[in-house]
Amino acid sequence: MSFEGFIGNGPAIARLRGILKRGRPAHAYLFAGTEGVGKKRAALAFAGALGATPLLIERPEDKHEILIAQVREVIRGLSFTSAEPRAVVVDDAHRMSEEAMNAFLKTLEEPPDRTVLLLVSHVPDRLLGTIRSRCQTVHFGPLPDEQIAAHARESLGVSAED
Repeated sequence: MSFEGFIGNGPAIARLRGILKRGRPAHAYLFAGTEGVGKKRAALAFAGALGATPLLIERPEDKHEILIAQVREVIRGLSFTSAEPRAVVVDDAHRMSEEAMNAFLKTLEEPPDRTVLLLVSHVPDRLLGTIRSRCQTVHFGPLPDEQIAAHARESLGVSAED
């Protein structure tokens, strides 16, 4: 997956491209901003561009939060050494239970080699301050109406009136 086809958020995408060009990513990023603007897609694209197959943590459909068992399972997988780069994407990271956040914090404090942790949230203030402080934040803003309309016309064949 690449960064092609993203609508808006040019500064965030440019920053991610710059990180990739320098070849020295930080160990953790928080993709924060407006809901529905492509933060998760950008995180997955960034992980892929790093050469990593992302491990995705998402809230189960039948639960209100991301469970500690999910976080522990991924952490256990990261304990095995790997010559390949790895990435963990936590979608809606603000939905982690407090126990899950505390378990994840340990990994943020001592990240495994060649591993990048990517947290995605439209409500980053719900994350523990200690988690936010250990991540570099990449801000995603709302998409301008004009860009959404242009995309709809070009990609979906929607008329300007519609």
